[in-house]
Amino acid sequence: MLIEFKATNFKSFGDELNFSMTKSPRLTELGYSIFKKTVGTKKLQILPTSVIYGPNASGKTNIVSAMEVLKKIILRGNINDSDEKMENASTCFLCYVPNIHEKNKPVSFEIEFMIENHLFNYKLEFSLGNIFNIDRERKILTEKLEFDNKEIFSRVENKISLSNIKYLIKNNFISSTISPTIVKALETNIISTELVLENGFKNIISSNTVILFNKFLSEKLNVIYRANNLVSFPSIAKTEKIHEKTIIINDDFKKIAKTFGEIDSIIGYHKDENGHLTLISAIKNSENQSIAIPAQAFESYGTIRFFYLFPLIVETLKEGKTLVIDEFDASIHPNVLINLISLFHNDDINIHQAQLIFNTHNPIFLNRNIFRRDEIKLVERSENKNYSQCYRLSDFGTSGPNAVKLTDNYLEKYLDYNYGGISEIDFTDLMEQLINEKK
Repeated sequence: MLIEFKATNFKSFGDELNFSMTKSPRLTELGYSIFKKTVGTKKLQILPTSVIYGPNASGKTNIVSAMEVLKKIILRGNINDSDEKMENASTCFLCYVPNIHEKNKPVSFEIEFMIENHLFNYKLEFSLGNIFNIDRERKILTEKLEFDNKEIFSRVENKISLSNIKYLIKNNFISSTISPTIVKALETNIISTELVLENGFKNIISSNTVILFNKFLSEKLNVIYRANNLVSFPSIAKTEKIHEKTIIINDDFKKIAKTFGEIDSIIGYHKDENGHLTLISAIKNSENQSIAIPAQAFESYGTIRFFYLFPLIVETLKEGKTLVIDEFDASIHPNVLINLISLFHNDDINIHQAQLIFNTHNPIFLNRNIFRRDEIKLVERSENKNYSQCYRLSDFGTSGPNAVKLTDNYLEKYLDYNYGGISEIDFTDLMEQLINEKK
């Protein structure tokens, strides 16, 4: 599960972004599903959900983008560009990452998470130059890995410091002590654009540590950068022949469709000769014969979005994953979304401690009965430097002139500009000017 994510000099976040999934001290509301973990002397209380608010162009999507960029950098093991086809271009072309106002300032990331009762903290700082100066030399400046609150290695450019190797031996992540000769070999083989974590440390020191580390990124952390392009499918149940097409039908989806709304068609999937699945509606014609047509031709966009989203929610809850999704609520009724969110707050359902993080413009979730104050994040851009900043509703405190109290109407105060994270917009004067120009 994700505990904390930080980024500096990433797009609109010139200053540090600190995105925390830990419970705020002394906050007692909605005690649902607070994941309590202990690692050594460190006690953690981790939240199951987080919702991100802010006006257009405030930087909400940049939080999702930053998480995906770090994930891709780590899994490919370097800070070079990639020819991978991604919706998020910044994952492939890192020259788009630095804030355009911060010339030559390094980019930095930090991620803390738990997997299989082990705590990882990884920090990475590297130089990319400015977005308009892509020819500047790229190099990793610092890298640091902590495991269960113990520093394992620290890198400063081409120098490596190893620590707490005995702890890795004790936990069966490594078989023997590391000699100075091995450290020297590790330093000799450092490449300025390659991560020590995914190369020398993995190949020479402890592959088991990195395998577990990568398991979270590749299997547990699911980042959806563009929700409108989301396509996911449930497990296959059985096939039926409908209208000369073999349609895959999931019996559970019949029940889901009825719960979602009285849908006349049967939702299924058609697999083409290349193995690609397409969402299909099986409908009855005037002669009561079943006809299979593409769902896009018959169902609403909201229905299609739901049937692509729901399998992802099921997978997240069943596998205990962390789902980070941009505009999770697009085209789906708020009542449906509130119920999906409530599944992550249900101790009897969320037994594998899954997490849901999403951004939205819909203020209906600003409700103390849906989210805790430490789960509500707000993003806004400063007027002087055009930087994004992210903070929690709980950061306002519970006393003083700017306090946010449990009894407050969060939605009303948010729309009245009390919390920031929203800007007043009025096109009247501009429109009047444009119309007069036309005259």
